[in-house]
This record gives sequence, structure tokens and C-alpha cells, in this order.
Amino acid sequence: MEVGLHPLPPLCHRRRVHPGPATDPGPGRCRRRHRLAGPDRLHYRPRPPARRRHRPKRGKHRTDEPDDHALGRSRGGLTTKIHLACDGRGRPLAVLLTPGQRHDSICARPLLERIRVPRTGLGRPRCRPGHVIADKAYSSRGFRAYLRKRG
Repeated sequence: MEVGLHPLPPLCHRRRVHPGPATDPGPGRCRRRHRLAGPDRLHYRPRPPARRRHRPKRGKHRTDEPDDHALGRSRGGLTTKIHLACDGRGRPLAVLLTPGQRHDSICARPLLERIRVPRTGLGRPRCRPGHVIADKAYSSRGFRAYLRKRG
């Protein structure tokens, strides 16, 4: 009252918000507006129009990029994955670039086959790592069997 404003009546009574005392729907009842009316409809589960929700793919596995390119399409745009094999000190031994939508476990074998560590003296370069520490994406049964078989 000090500033000249009248106090407002409370909108909440026992944790229920009512539109006002004149239109009180009664205890325990809740009136909802029609869902198609009002601006809330625009934000209630937004999605594209019904005709464009599920666009069928054209062709069996249609891709616009050749297989030797490392560009993949996803919701975020063009993406590329960098697969890197390093030694214990973090020095790169092999690098492989793939499109972003390709799974990591598919590229694990070609990545390990690219490892070539030259020896200090005479002899062939070393190709088999002693230990492999990898991400969870590389833990498929097929890749583990490949590592056991390779030794």
C-alpha cells in the first residue's frame, strides 16, 4: 500500500493454481483449454507437417559421396571421424579417416593393419601391437576374436 498499489489475491490454494476466485472449478477438478486453441499448440510436441514426417529413401543405399571420401551426412551436416592408433607415448602410428555415420568397429581392423613401426636395426617393420586400449565402440565380439586370433 505504500506505493499506491492494492495487494493481489493469491492465485494458488493448496498447490492448485486456479484462474481466479470467480471461476473456481471446485476442489480437485481441473479445467483444460481445448488443445487446438491458443498459442500453446505450436510448442506442444513440435514436428514437421504430416506429409513430410517420414520421407522414403530413394534407392537401396543411395549416397551422393563416393566411398573413398571421408564425408558423411548426418543431422548436424557433413561429418568426418578420425581413427588414430598411437603408441604408449602418444605418437601416431596409423591414421584412418571415415564418414561420420560409419561405425567405429568396422574400421578397427584396417586401422591395425596400417600400423608399421620401423626397427632400429635390420629387419621387417613391426606390425602387431603388444596391447590394445580402445574405446567402448571397438569392443565388438568380432573385433575381440580378431585380436585373439592375431595374437
